[in-house]
Amino acid sequence: MSMRIFDRRVLLMLAVVLPTACHKKSQSAEQLVAAAQADDRVIICRIADAAQFAPDCLVERRRGDDGNVLVLRHRDGGFRRIRVSLDGRRINQADGAEQMRMIGSTGNGVEIAIGADHYRIGAHQLKVR
Repeated sequence: MSMRIFDRRVLLMLAVVLPTACHKKSQSAEQLVAAAQADDRVIICRIADAAQFAPDCLVERRRGDDGNVLVLRHRDGGFRRIRVSLDGRRINQADGAEQMRMIGSTGNGVEIAIGADHYRIGAHQLKVR
């Protein structure tokens, strides 16, 4: 009888977990942009060895005397800090050993890379309110 209870628990767990894991759809570029625009705290990013960009990072904004500091937070607890000039035209690395690289503009924002991590930040996300 205890074996039946164990079997039911395992089956119940699989019934709950498998459908959500198996039905995860990949999002198009338009859906990713829409997700980031819907919540201006969400950053589209590709962290380390990820195969594609996803709305998996968050941004925290802090106002400073010489510019705004954005903290780009990863799901795993990691983060990167960048400094944006008060007029929003210049982006620099705020700290860290790996150099920031400007990849290019994305129409309504920029793409930057720090080490193996890539971020697509909308122009509206570069401002501190």
